[in-house]
Amino acid sequence: MKERNINLDLIRCVAAIFVISVHFCLNSGFYELTCSGMRMLIMCILRTAFITCVPLFLMLTGYLMNKKELTISYYKGIKRTYCIYVLVCICCLLFNVIYEKENMGIKKMILSILDFSADSYAWYIEMYIGLFLIIPFLNILWNNLNDVGRKWLIITLLGLTALPSLLNCWDLLSLGDQTRVYSAIVPDYWETLYPITCYFLGAYLKEETKKIFLLKESIILLGLMIVFGLFNYYRSYDGTYEWIGYNSFWGVQAIIISVLIFRVLMAAPMIKAPNIVKKGILKISELSLGIYLASAISDKIIYSLMAEKVTDTVRRIDIFPVVVLSSFVIALIIAIIVN
Repeated sequence: MKERNINLDLIRCVAAIFVISVHFCLNSGFYELTCSGMRMLIMCILRTAFITCVPLFLMLTGYLMNKKELTISYYKGIKRTYCIYVLVCICCLLFNVIYEKENMGIKKMILSILDFSADSYAWYIEMYIGLFLIIPFLNILWNNLNDVGRKWLIITLLGLTALPSLLNCWDLLSLGDQTRVYSAIVPDYWETLYPITCYFLGAYLKEETKKIFLLKESIILLGLMIVFGLFNYYRSYDGTYEWIGYNSFWGVQAIIISVLIFRVLMAAPMIKAPNIVKKGILKISELSLGIYLASAISDKIIYSLMAEKVTDTVRRIDIFPVVVLSSFVIALIIAIIVN
């Protein structure tokens, strides 16, 4: 039996932690703050890393599933994912009724599960189910291309999904006032195909044979995180954070950083880690989907408390580690129960 690669579990753990962390930006008021000062600069850099959570999950999918074939047994594999989703949704609905005193009938509850609104973070499941269904067909394409064809496929997809985020974020017809009107240089219609781009990037990383230079690539990763963070800070300076294509899940920044994080974590010397650390990584990895979905509950609990206790939005950044850790632990407990 092939030995489990703990580094892949490490990537999944990091992605799960990044999910909870990027939710801090969404729920703490970060996006409404004026971009100035050291706190905001640091958060801009951290947010550049955290936004890679979804691309990392998708790349892992491509890395692990690029050999799956069109069979009935393959499609049966979606059962566990959907069961976890339904069970977490039930937890969310019970939380809404009991804790938040929301008036909901059984019919509304069932419909909210079916339309992916019961869990506020369930958009990922809605997207993943579609990706899961077409993976065997994506694999037919991938596995029947030679190396050159695979590279051109990825270049084409990057051109369709990531390149527009870089080229379409400039005001080339500036009228001299404070209002930015971005000029569309290239079509961005296909940006929503980014899950497929990330899937094939993961498949490519599986086949990549070039040696990973851990120290060198770690330095490059850190350097680019700082450069991209500074760029985001500069673009948003004296205004609110500019959240558009180039710093979103499908943007150039997230794609580059995601690939580097993936490579660096794959090269991490986990074989030397203590057994207790390995077991912890393995457990969190197994529960990562539940943690992702259950954070819809933990975030409501933690951020409502934070709003009461810390009214100064800027000061909330100071307790970022405590808030994220608290939300993560609650989501982890729910995921354990669901599992």
